[in-house]
Amino acid sequence: MPKLLSLPSRPLSHRRPARTPPSRRRDVLAEINTANECLLFLVSAMFGANRPCQRIGGSCSKIGDLLTFLQRRFAEEERMMDDFGYRPAGLHRAEHRAILARLETMHSTLECGKYDADAVLAFLESWVIDHIEIHDKPLGQYLAISDMEGDIPAPRAPRRDSHVTHH
Repeated sequence: MPKLLSLPSRPLSHRRPARTPPSRRRDVLAEINTANECLLFLVSAMFGANRPCQRIGGSCSKIGDLLTFLQRRFAEEERMMDDFGYRPAGLHRAEHRAILARLETMHSTLECGKYDADAVLAFLESWVIDHIEIHDKPLGQYLAISDMEGDIPAPRAPRRDSHVTHH
């Protein structure tokens, strides 16, 4: 399981315009972590080994249920991003829309009990872990850093090696 979000302890450099009580930010961090743990559990429980569909034919209810869960979860997460003025929210929302569209396609095209559940499980687990690493961790870091007294660090440019090795 990927390491989820944590509070950093380092100096800061840019001010956040509005302040939210630190306890609220910690609650949001905990909520994001809990939702991600729940999502990983649901995906495994719904599509893991020995979890065949109970009915054959028609749209898969498990994919439909996961789609409903994610629509609700993403709506809440997007409200959090708005509440805290998270600037990369547009990219994060686009990622949400992309996975929801993919799941809607899967829901409408995969027939219940007649698809490779292991392949669906592998896809979903990979997506969840990537989403946590690429989108939710930076959101959590933003919330944690802006929770500290003072400033928010400016994004750092990627480091490039300043030396060339000759052979």
